[in-house]
Amino acid sequence: MEKITLKMELERDDVSCIFNLSGNKLSEELWDKMKDKDYVVHDEDLGEKSVVLKMLFSSIAIEKLLKNECSNIKANSPNLQSRKGGFAERIRAMEQEREDMRKGIRPPVLTSDEPIY
Repeated sequence: MEKITLKMELERDDVSCIFNLSGNKLSEELWDKMKDKDYVVHDEDLGEKSVVLKMLFSSIAIEKLLKNECSNIKANSPNLQSRKGGFAERIRAMEQEREDMRKGIRPPVLTSDEPIY
């Protein structure tokens, strides 16, 4: 099967945030075990949300790798026409929200009642 590879880097603050949300603290020992490691995420790691997450990652890949070649996707999509802003604008807003949380400007907004394990 032909594939593309997406690489995502997580900073210590990203990992520490998850520890904090679960009521724990990321220790130096645990961070040392994780840092500079590569991990491939498989479908079974994503669980029941694998289709949604793969669609998200596919959207990011299209935006970054085929931006100029696929500029008509937004214009021709009835699903995107009904929303304010395009995919890139929503991603930028999410990035800004993440930075604000990292700086302590705004607390995280938890929108799901699902527990974090």
